[in-house]
Formats: sequence, C-alpha cells, structure tokens
Amino acid sequence: MSEEGAGVESRGAVASAEVALDPPRLVLLFRSGSATWFAAALGLAVPGASGCPEVAVGRPASRGGETVVELGWSHGRPSGSFERFAGRLQIRPGGPGTLLRIEGVAYGCTGAGDEQVLARVLQWVARAAEGAYSPG
Repeated sequence: MSEEGAGVESRGAVASAEVALDPPRLVLLFRSGSATWFAAALGLAVPGASGCPEVAVGRPASRGGETVVELGWSHGRPSGSFERFAGRLQIRPGGPGTLLRIEGVAYGCTGAGDEQVLARVLQWVARAAEGAYSPG
C-alpha cells in the first residue's frame, strides 16, 4: 500500500493490553488536554527515537461502553520502527482492570516489529497513568 501517492509503505497495525487500572484513571489523563506526557511516553516506547515526536491527541469520546481517543504521531524513522502512526486508542472495562487497544495505520513500515512498538506504547500509557495517581 502507499499513502497519498507518495510511495510510503503503510499497513494496518493493532495491539492490545490489559492493565490493572480503572478506566476513569486512564481517561482522565487524556482529558488533561496536554499531549506532553504522551510525547514523553512515545520517546520511551519507541526504540531509537531521536528528539521529541510530533503528537496529536484528541479528546476522549464515549462510544457504547468504551472511551475512544483519536491519536497520531510522527518522528524520524527509528531503527526497527515506522515513522508515522494515525489511529485510535480504545479504553474499556475488562475483568479486574482495563483493556487498552490501539489500532490504526503505520506509515513507513518495517513489518514484524510494528505491533511490538504499539504494545510498548500501551505499556508506557499505563505507566504514565500509574505515576499520575500514585500516592505521595
């Protein structure tokens, strides 16, 4: 596939994770209106990323029992990663915690490692939420 005729390889990418946090705690992070924490999480999650990625984070929207956040980012192509992502994060109750699912299109794909990068992004989103609400 290519994007906008520019010859940039793209493909659908998806990852999910269960985290031991209540959905409202995660949603509150995205309601802050600031994408700074998300840019920092991306910097930690994406191997070889240099500089601060450009990020776009939408406002959380409730849809049928889950919360959806439109998001995207762009950075120079780190080793073993794609250069741009556009998609959505779904936050829904799941068992004792929350199910996070990120899905969208990765541009400048490398292939097999794309889902691993997205899984690390979910881990750092969960860590940011844990840190934001830890006592003390």
